[in-house]
Parts: sequence; C-alpha cells; structure tokens
Amino acid sequence: MNFIKRMQTSCHYKLKSKKTLPFFYKNEQSKILLGITLTIFSLFPFFPLSSYANPLAYSKPPTEDFDHLQQKLHQLYLKKAHQQGMRSVTIHIKKNSSFDKLPKCQTSIQFEDRLLRRQSRLVGRHTIKVSCPTPKWKTYISLNISGTVPAIVSTQGIMKNITITPNMVKQVWQDAQKARQQRLVSLKTVIGMRAKRPIPPNKVLTIKDIVPPYLVTKHNEVTIETRIGTITIRTKGIAEKDGIQGEQIPVKNKKSGKVIKAIVTGRDLVEVP
Repeated sequence: MNFIKRMQTSCHYKLKSKKTLPFFYKNEQSKILLGITLTIFSLFPFFPLSSYANPLAYSKPPTEDFDHLQQKLHQLYLKKAHQQGMRSVTIHIKKNSSFDKLPKCQTSIQFEDRLLRRQSRLVGRHTIKVSCPTPKWKTYISLNISGTVPAIVSTQGIMKNITITPNMVKQVWQDAQKARQQRLVSLKTVIGMRAKRPIPPNKVLTIKDIVPPYLVTKHNEVTIETRIGTITIRTKGIAEKDGIQGEQIPVKNKKSGKVIKAIVTGRDLVEVP
C-alpha cells in the first residue's frame, strides 16, 4: 500500500499543473497503472520496446560474401606471383561453408599463410588463416596456385671452361611446380660466364653450372700497374695463370723477367698490391 501511495503522489505531482486530466486518469486504478508505467520508463529509458518485440533487432548482420573475400585473396596472391616472375597464373580457392555463418568483421580482415614464412616457393597448396579482431573469430581457407616460371636451357653441348655465348642458351617457360629452385632465369646472368663442367644440350642451367669468366688468360700479355701515392707506373707482363676478377695470379715482368704476384682488376689488367 505504501508503494501505491507513493505512485499516486508521484502522478499527482507530475500532473498537478494541468487543468484537464487525460481520459485514462479518472479513477484510482488508472492512477496506479499510469504511475507504475511512468516509473518503469524513468528507470529504464534506454531499452526500446522494439528490442523485445523483435529478438533479431540487435543481432549482427552476416559477414561479407565469399566472392568478395575470394577476390581479395586472388588479388593478393596474383601480385605475389607476378613479383616472382610467374606467368599464366591460376589460383583456385576452395570455399569454406562456415564462412557465411560468421558475424561481420568491424575491422580489416587479416590473412596469415604460414607456408610463405617457411619457403619462398609460391606454387602448390596453401592453407590460409582468415581472422577478424573485432568481433574476434577465425576460419581457414585453402587455395592452390599454378603457373609457369622462366628458366635458361642450353641449346647445344658446352665444353668445360668455354665462355657461354648467346647462341648457346635460350630462355623457356616451365611448369612452376616442377621447376628447380636453383635454376638460372635471366640470359644476362649466363652469357659471358664460363661453363664449370661439360653441359649437355637441353639442360636447365643452375648456379652450379657456371663460374665467372677469366679476365686474364695464361700466356697472354697483360698490363701491370703499380701505384705509389698518386703516381701509377705501368709496364707489360705475361700471365702465368688464368685469372678471374679479384684473383691473385703470378705474372712475369717482360723487362726484368722477374715473376711477381698481382691481382686481376680488369680485362688483361693486373695490379701489384
């Protein structure tokens, strides 16, 4: 009863300034009902009735569709494939049925591919971890990448220590899945080098097949440079050994006949240290 009286007093206080009372405020029961209603709304002003009428009013909308995510992944891995010099790239992404049931990500969706951390090889099957910081969730999507990569192939047999010329090699495109990791991919890195060992025709060249060219050839004439401060003295000599850039070889001075040690610094050029 004390509660009812307080409700009545509250209602009288709120409506005492009005001369004409509403139609629903004409009997004792209406007074009590109106007082209780006003008290409830004063205590809970931020709970709209629509949330009780519709339980899904505050549920999170579904996440972006799989096609949009697939497009993001395709663009990301296509860019990586082109950075590795791949052509005819095909990326097949397998749909994860649970993805459509996840809540919409309020921030940028993050991708993590542990395979790329362990190796630089892009082709093959990948398992991508897809995660969202807010709200926090994660799922996994698999994709497979295929394509072609460049390789240098010999067009004829090449003898050991022979300098490789443009007509001896060519560039071809191979299945990236079968291509060797240490293969040579650019003609510029091959032409002018020497064959480290005999190379048969149609062989894919690797870094182990070539060595730097000789800048000095045994029994050929070379220029010997000796630097004293800002003065450079030059004389002629005969190389006693083949030499590559930076290699120290014996050289015979043509005037004195003395054999000295000199460092190869250029084509038919050595310097006395």
